[in-house]
Amino acid sequence: MPWVYRAVEMRGLAMADLPWEIRKGKKDVVTSQDWQPVRGLEWTRSLRQLILRTEQARCLWGAAYWLRVPNKAGTRTLDYRWLLSTSITPRYDSDRPPAEQVGLVGFDRTVGGTAAPLPFGDVVYLSGALYTAR
Repeated sequence: MPWVYRAVEMRGLAMADLPWEIRKGKKDVVTSQDWQPVRGLEWTRSLRQLILRTEQARCLWGAAYWLRVPNKAGTRTLDYRWLLSTSITPRYDSDRPPAEQVGLVGFDRTVGGTAAPLPFGDVVYLSGALYTAR
């Protein structure tokens, strides 16, 4: 199965090498070509590695997850951590009557056999279906 490994690796590297930019209105704030990250967007220093692992996870497991790492006050994002897709279980409210269901209500992460809930607002969930075929 080395050809599967190589295909996933090549796809991840290709995605990680694509140029990107974060904009505010019509003005670029930070791009993939910048050497120094903008204050408040320091997490973009690790974005290439995050994109690489995200694409690999989407190819292998159909979904990828990032965990937001906030500052102590919880007001700024310091970083995003990639989480192993097989350790995350999305939680849905399927136990409610259909009229009261809202869909996705949280995430649980299992490490060493112990499951713990993750802060819902701090998880970025990237499913494999990011486009619709027509």
